[in-house]
Formats: sequence, C-alpha cells, structure tokens
Amino acid sequence: MPPIAFKDKPEGPTCDFCVTPDAAHWVYPCRPFTLAGIGWKSPPRWWSACDRCAEHIDSGQWRLLLNRAVETAVSAIPGEVSTELAQRIRHGTHAIQEGFYRNQDGPKLAWTAYEQSHARS
Repeated sequence: MPPIAFKDKPEGPTCDFCVTPDAAHWVYPCRPFTLAGIGWKSPPRWWSACDRCAEHIDSGQWRLLLNRAVETAVSAIPGEVSTELAQRIRHGTHAIQEGFYRNQDGPKLAWTAYEQSHARS
C-alpha cells in the first residue's frame, strides 16, 4: 500500500498525538520504544502535545485521546477514507498511544521551558 498523502504539511510545533500543526504547548518525557508489529519507532525522548491532548493524557482519558487522534488523522487524508483504512489507522494509533502510556517517563513541561532548556545544550 502506498504511503498516505496528507492535505497539509505541518510547519510549527505539531502535536504528536493528534498531529494538529502549530498547536503543541506541552512536552512529555518518554523512553524510546519500537512497535515491530506495525514497523514504527517512537520519537527519541520528548512527545509534544496540544492543550486538548494534554488534558486527555493528564486525566487518563485514553479513549478520548485515541478518538481525537483518529478523527484528526482521518480528516487530514484527502478524499473518502475507507472503513478498512480508518480501522487500520485506529489500530496503529492505539498501539502507539499504548506504547507512550507504558513508557511515559515523568511529568509534562511547557513547550517554552523545553525550548529554553534545549537551546542551551
């Protein structure tokens, strides 16, 4: 299957959970992990999140986080999305978020604090 083409390519700090561009205000530390079953490797250490996804993470509302991520991913694909593709997106997104949940490694930081601390290193 060819790679999925998205409508717009994000330019700013994009939410790693719902892929909303220019929306990330938070970062979460997470140990790196690999999901061999879907051929996916996590970001090196930090996961960015928009306000809405951060609320779902902080309150443990994993189902709402999953629904939001799937809805935004599906809406970013041009044209009609088949039920099969939507289910594959949901399955892969669930596996990725479960990996994040199991490997989260501390409290979130404000994006600005993260940027400042990494600008010095």
